[in-house]
Amino acid sequence: MKFKILLLTFKALHGMAPSYIIDLINIKTNMRYLLHTNEGVYLKHPSRKMKKSFSDRSFSVAAPTLWNALPANLRSIKC
Repeated sequence: MKFKILLLTFKALHGMAPSYIIDLINIKTNMRYLLHTNEGVYLKHPSRKMKKSFSDRSFSVAAPTLWNALPANLRSIKC
């Protein structure tokens, strides 16, 4: 299941996923603590509060959690 979420996330970041999936992905900007530009793309978690049991399973929460946990060399792969 994690592989499928990460694959959809990769496709969404590179414009190869359906628009309704792309709309669920938000790229994190203005990260002051990153010193290198080759750290890869980080994703934002949704800001609204939802019940923990449902929010952890939603794509908009699971995708950033899994994507941000990847090593930088995997997050920075280009198509």
